[in-house]
Amino acid sequence: MRIHRVNGKSLRDALERARAMHGENALVLSHETTTFGVTVAIGETPRKVEFPTVQADVIVRQDPGRADVARRLVQSGASEAFARSVIAELERREARGIGALDAAVEVLGSRFTIAPSPKVGRTPCVLAFVGPTGVGKTTTLAKLGSRLVRAGRRVALITTDTQRAGGVEHLAAHAKLLQSPFHVARSADELVRATIAANGADAILIDTAGHSPRDGAFVAKLAETLESARRRVPLTRYLVLAASAGRAALATARTTFAPLSPDALAITKFDETREPAAVLELAETASLPCAFFADGQDIARDLHRPKPEQFADLLLRGRLA
Repeated sequence: MRIHRVNGKSLRDALERARAMHGENALVLSHETTTFGVTVAIGETPRKVEFPTVQADVIVRQDPGRADVARRLVQSGASEAFARSVIAELERREARGIGALDAAVEVLGSRFTIAPSPKVGRTPCVLAFVGPTGVGKTTTLAKLGSRLVRAGRRVALITTDTQRAGGVEHLAAHAKLLQSPFHVARSADELVRATIAANGADAILIDTAGHSPRDGAFVAKLAETLESARRRVPLTRYLVLAASAGRAALATARTTFAPLSPDALAITKFDETREPAAVLELAETASLPCAFFADGQDIARDLHRPKPEQFADLLLRGRLA
């Protein structure tokens, strides 16, 4: 059983968010009151994906190495179509035996696009983090801010999250730790003014409110705000998704947040699942490059720039190496 923690401003809000992210059958294990509201612990039994028995038998008879790759892909939560496409490429390359796994690493590493690093130069780079509630937008932003500060960069933080209980205070606390300027923006005009006020920074990181992926009206308003700001200042939009989310939740998030025209993905919570294939398949089918991977709560350590071999690790081992 995988354990997920979901935050909300009240118990009811946390439960509704948990239901939206993990489905009606998720088991509520416990809840606790925190500084920022209520946190519930949700238990979810991993869904076992079966690779077609007949096809698996055929692969085994042809080559045990390719069969091992097929089993690894299934265990990481890969869809039948994805697994079949990888095996077909191994067959085309005539990869067999112990060489099949090495070939699979190369095949998988080449299937995904890695977003370029944020360009931190004379003009401040402005990065906005958007996505469903509970996926770790604020924590991911704080991790990137910490990384930039350690590299000697000047960072400013802005939040548009004035709805969530404790949302402003949460990011303000990170800004204090980073010794960075902090601004609150309640509208597109305030967002532009805040970015202008932070013009002395090398990077300006914008946190946004999380909402249910089904809340199309909220996303439309956020898209309008960011687009209005983007017309006046350069703006890169990262869609933050949790690797622990199910396929249905990921598909809904992709559709709902499409109006924001995200430039790349930041994928979180790799430490909370051993079936990360679903979110990686979404990245491939949506043609969205991956900018960041996160696999823990440590602000200083648990943010990574993706590498080709990491995609292979996730799909063949179910985790980052």
